[in-house]
Amino acid sequence: MTKFFLMTLIVSILICPQEGYANIPSASLNSGTQDKALSEYIKKFNFTSPVKDSSKNLPLYELGRELFFSTKMSLAGDISCAHCHHPTRGTGDNLPLAIGTGAEGDIAFRVQGNAGITTRNSPALWNRSLKSVKSLFWDGRVSFHKNENYVMTPSELLSGKDPILADVAKEMINAAAAQALFPPTSTLEMKGPLLDGEPEDIVWNAILENLLKEENLRSFFSFAYPGVEELNIGHVGKAIAHFEEIEFFVNDTPWDDYLSGQKEALSIAEKRGAILFMDKAKCAECHSGERFSDNSFENIMIADIGMKEAPNDMGRFDVTAKDEDKYKFLTPGLRNISQTAPYMHNGLFATLEEVIDHYDHPMRTLMHFNPEVLNERFGKFYNEKFVRSWDREKVKAQFDNKSSKLAMNLRLTEQEKEDLLLFLEKSLTSKKIK
Repeated sequence: MTKFFLMTLIVSILICPQEGYANIPSASLNSGTQDKALSEYIKKFNFTSPVKDSSKNLPLYELGRELFFSTKMSLAGDISCAHCHHPTRGTGDNLPLAIGTGAEGDIAFRVQGNAGITTRNSPALWNRSLKSVKSLFWDGRVSFHKNENYVMTPSELLSGKDPILADVAKEMINAAAAQALFPPTSTLEMKGPLLDGEPEDIVWNAILENLLKEENLRSFFSFAYPGVEELNIGHVGKAIAHFEEIEFFVNDTPWDDYLSGQKEALSIAEKRGAILFMDKAKCAECHSGERFSDNSFENIMIADIGMKEAPNDMGRFDVTAKDEDKYKFLTPGLRNISQTAPYMHNGLFATLEEVIDHYDHPMRTLMHFNPEVLNERFGKFYNEKFVRSWDREKVKAQFDNKSSKLAMNLRLTEQEKEDLLLFLEKSLTSKKIK
């Protein structure tokens, strides 16, 4: 037995969760005890209900909606933002890995066709247009610096306090406004082969020209930006971000009612699940605050999978080049989490039950995940099969750089898993979703 595997075995056996309310027998956790415990955890993890940063600007919202659903955002002409972030699919596409331009079928049912496949899952959009959101994309390559009101992006043209395209950058009111500008420049995602190799400003100008050819869209722009003579791609990003801010804003869950003082908003079982979330299961170590995300990047030992071959996706490291960021990915928010499957940066888990099982014993995922489960569930959408190239050195590197917040052996009981699942599925879901 190698030292590495001996070490992992010892860790899995010895590491136990800390003591807390979640370790008190369930029978003794009456409603009063639960409320007292939750009150303490709410303060500890700074749980609050989100508040919109701005009121609805109807002309800007309407323009953003038109742009969000328009294939004119794609120089290839066959894909919109909504194809990968559809409102009826939890603002995602319900696929493990996103399908880019060139797919067959309509927005309701797309299969790969001639399209390429990205290496990552389409992230949900709920509450991501708040100014408190510091980073977007799974690797955080777009970030918003609220205090000094500037963005950092993959393009130096928009980045920093004194960007080259200052007229565009001033429209970047949050991270979402900047993020919206980059999928349309991607050959794989939305652009197609047109203007390959050209700088972003050339591509953005072509997209804007493509949009303004439509008389209908020109009218929406004129209403949203009266008096603006020179439109730029920043006006596009700002409008889309405002639409997302209004349309995908969530603060009406049973949990939000509970935060407002309605103790009966959660059942006894949901309260047990909430306490587990914040104590024994350690979820709140990262999923805290108004969005159930602390905006951190964590390595939770997710196995790499891909089509034809599995990438060595090192996440945040690709942005920072810091060794400590290898295999770290952005912590997502959790409101409406019941609607946003599959889960993780590569869609590894199709259900929340699988997510809970992973956190119960993450080494099991890293060592033994079999991509055939993905082929059985999602194979009809793709030309190729999901594969995993099991590489001992990569697995060891992922283990060695795992998050300090990740427990290796929670030892959740079946009842605890059921309570935790109930909290995630019911307490954090908007009452608008039936």
